[in-house]
Amino acid sequence: MLAQRLAPLLAAPLLLATTSCIVDPDPPERVYHPAPAPPPAPPPPPTTSTVNIATGQTLNAEGGQGAGVLVEYLGEGQWYVWTVCDTFVTGLVCSYDITLALEPNASFVSVVDEPADADGSNVAGAGATQTSLLFGTRTEVDGVLVRVGPPGAPLFVRATLDGKLDPDVVFWVDEAGAVRHGSPTNPLWFAPTVP
Repeated sequence: MLAQRLAPLLAAPLLLATTSCIVDPDPPERVYHPAPAPPPAPPPPPTTSTVNIATGQTLNAEGGQGAGVLVEYLGEGQWYVWTVCDTFVTGLVCSYDITLALEPNASFVSVVDEPADADGSNVAGAGATQTSLLFGTRTEVDGVLVRVGPPGAPLFVRATLDGKLDPDVVFWVDEAGAVRHGSPTNPLWFAPTVP
């Protein structure tokens, strides 16, 4: 009998609780969030400058002591592009991704690993106007000997070290015979001087 009397009392608060959740006389205000900002625009492509490179001048560097991409023009359309790394100092491997290109009126005659056991790969064929070089340089020297036609054609070089474009990674000898460390831009064009 007591259960029958309490049943209506127990049911009433449940109904009131249920109805109070459905009806809200003072609903919260709507909150509007601003639209997400558009993604940032990609950076503009790097500018490309042209530098003079001395004909027949060579660079000296020991593998394992410092990182760099060294560019030499040996004359008669022959270029030597090589890499060294600072592995003895850092314990790391230098991952180079280098693009060499020519103007449309010139082409590669040959691209040969130099030294022959260079730790990398290169892609080019006779008549091509662009080649890609990939080197994992440690304590050795990795490079390519490139012959272009016509002789004296400028060479475009774009070099990344561990995925980063860094103008300070490029070395060459300028027309005054001074070793240049760091280029005004990366990528850049090398224009050979007349000996």
